[in-house]
Amino acid sequence: MEKENIFCVDNEGFRFICARFSGPTFSGLDFNKFTLSWKHSSNEVRRLLAHAASASPYDTSSTKSLNQTRTWTNQLLVSLYPMSTMILENCAQLEVEKARLTDNAYSIDELRNLDAPKVTSLEIVALKKAQVVCKSRKCVRYEVVGGKVEVIHKVCHKECNSKPNAGLERCLIFRQTNPGPGICELCLCPMKKHKRVDFEQKIVTRVTQSQQISMMPFTEMRKRLMHKRERLASEYSKELNYILFALATFSLFLDENQISKQTNPVKHQLQKLLDAEERHLSRVKNGDPKKVTQLRHLFQMYCENWEKLVDQNGKKVTIEELAIVRNKLFSMAHTGAKIAEIFEINVDTDHQESEAAVTRCEPRFYE
Repeated sequence: MEKENIFCVDNEGFRFICARFSGPTFSGLDFNKFTLSWKHSSNEVRRLLAHAASASPYDTSSTKSLNQTRTWTNQLLVSLYPMSTMILENCAQLEVEKARLTDNAYSIDELRNLDAPKVTSLEIVALKKAQVVCKSRKCVRYEVVGGKVEVIHKVCHKECNSKPNAGLERCLIFRQTNPGPGICELCLCPMKKHKRVDFEQKIVTRVTQSQQISMMPFTEMRKRLMHKRERLASEYSKELNYILFALATFSLFLDENQISKQTNPVKHQLQKLLDAEERHLSRVKNGDPKKVTQLRHLFQMYCENWEKLVDQNGKKVTIEELAIVRNKLFSMAHTGAKIAEIFEINVDTDHQESEAAVTRCEPRFYE
């Protein structure tokens, strides 16, 4: 914004005209002040009309494309956060196994069982019927499940038949006359504190492909197992680095185009996630601080990537560059298919007016 395209109109001149013909009298000093106000406003309006007449038409297709990119970028960010923590979990587990292999802590039989490394992954499970859950503080509890702090939301409507794009206004739990419109009949919390859940995310452990090394000598077997874990750890680290690069790139794009409420929105979101996990941990006895530690590490790594990208980036991030980054994310060997799957689910279930304009990923990325 510059002085040439800012137009300030003073309302005192208009108010004076309204009052002048309604009976009140004004002194000469007041009259002169209101006259100056009117002249200023008159000149500003003339300048505005002249500016509008000389301005070139604006191509709105670029704005539409920008809004579309913002939509799928925000959806993609949702899928990248959990995958980042999963990679850290896997890298930590692989390091533990590598250390034990180095120290000869396994017997020959144990080595055979380690043939196929176990890695942590996300499983997306579609619910038979959508649920409406409450996110308010009074309706959320925290439990330690498998040594990890889990957030348990109160289910207010177990089998909701409202359509995904219709919004919660159609849900019967909010349509009762008592206690009032927009208030949940079960928990008495407002509608905005609720969300519709169509899918569940479950953390699962899966076994990677076996190398069939059971007949090898002990030393060779240990060497092969060590090599496989080093290779897996290296591949996971590379994917995590690219995810962090993608997060920083998306955040920089949102910043440069001023289409985010906060500066560096990814950093802001990671900080919120970290603060939430620290609160969860403080409310649960004997909670495992592993997730908080992982998020702190992830936050630090992201900030380093952001600073590096800002220092190196001499030009604005383009929409075409974002599309390339997205496609590379979807094609990553270990986490790409799951990122694409979560992204597709978020596009389908989120309630946005621009949802239909979101460019979905190609099925080949997650088949």
